[in-house]
Amino acid sequence: MSDLARDEARVAIAIIIGGVALSFAAAVVPHFDSAFRLDPLMLAVGVLPYMIYGVLAYFLRGRARLAPGAAVLGLHLLAVLQQRWLTDGYAEGSLLYWVPVVLAAALLALIPQARQGARYNSAGGD
Repeated sequence: MSDLARDEARVAIAIIIGGVALSFAAAVVPHFDSAFRLDPLMLAVGVLPYMIYGVLAYFLRGRARLAPGAAVLGLHLLAVLQQRWLTDGYAEGSLLYWVPVVLAAALLALIPQARQGARYNSAGGD
């Protein structure tokens, strides 16, 4: 594995870790006045695009590996910031549910490109 490929893999792992942490931060919601609770459905939906990205990142190379991950993390961050910190308190809203689902569906469009990368890797390419 070349140094560039190793660095790309590290960035992809950092994107996944950041996305899971962001999903956890979005899923922790206040419970009445003194406690917080974890919304497991929101956590599962938030982690979904990063699970798909983790599988695709193994097969993709170069810009095709990093650009989708950065876009997913950036758009998810914007949705969480808007819903959790820019609105009035911890407003319950569907934005934190449908944005990750749409991002996961958009990542599924990369499956044909990942399959080509898998064929290239199995043919002896690096």
